[in-house]
Amino acid sequence: MPANSKKRRGADEIGSLSSGAIERIYCTLSRGCTDASAATLQVWEIEIPTSPGDLTRIILSDGVHFQRGTLAPPLRPLAEIFTENCVVRLKKYRRADDLALHIIDLDIVAPAQAERIGNPVSIETAPCGLNAQLALEIKNGTLSAEGLASLIVSGAQVNAPAPAGNNDPSRIPLVRAVNTGSPAIVQWLIDAGASVQPLLDGRRVDVLLYTAAVGKLECLKVLLDTGKESSLHDTAELLGAVGQLVNREVVMTEILREMFERDPDFDPDEYAGDFDLDLEDMIHDKLDTKANEIH
Repeated sequence: MPANSKKRRGADEIGSLSSGAIERIYCTLSRGCTDASAATLQVWEIEIPTSPGDLTRIILSDGVHFQRGTLAPPLRPLAEIFTENCVVRLKKYRRADDLALHIIDLDIVAPAQAERIGNPVSIETAPCGLNAQLALEIKNGTLSAEGLASLIVSGAQVNAPAPAGNNDPSRIPLVRAVNTGSPAIVQWLIDAGASVQPLLDGRRVDVLLYTAAVGKLECLKVLLDTGKESSLHDTAELLGAVGQLVNREVVMTEILREMFERDPDFDPDEYAGDFDLDLEDMIHDKLDTKANEIH
């Protein structure tokens, strides 16, 4: 962790670094991607190992955030001429096992500065970093209820989309959970306050319709149980959202089955003709169930 006792330059000096680069890199890595753009950063700490088999450890700052990382073995000779506070150009990297950087290529831009630039905080404890960790754990399917609670206590936001870059709805945590097909994670996020109609760059994303469109039936069942927000849609909207899925008929039939089981007065035949569905088996099953309940 960078020492607080070292002198630092003010905000006017941050312009010499790629301000915001650490956040961009960290969040990009959380999505399993690599940002191809280079970044000018300051070396805050470097630790060259005594064992030849160990990796050189480094902390890089953009003046706003700092991030830990390791250097690829071919960079070790270069690392031996690094000094703290020097400025480097990060050119190529990938994600390590966690969200640390594994640096493959970089150049020295300027020798050691007299002082550190800015007053950065760790990206791992900043809200944007916590949101990136949440996104990664959802994507990998490793999120637990306890882990989610811990991230939220630390400052993660369940309705915060990943940083801008495209209009992909999977930037939203709940949509990302739907894409993994995990009803448990969907339920945990909803219990933690995730909206089924969150905002993405100023526009509202309808997670219920999205879930129907991608055919994630188990997640759809969880969303239908959320209450007020899910009741904003009628059955025709959900069926219409399914579109051209390969298993379109199966998904639509299961949606109607869900509605049928939730409401004894629901009439699935009302939709069968419009969507060209054969509901005979489902209706017989329901009638048999009702007959058994009566007897």
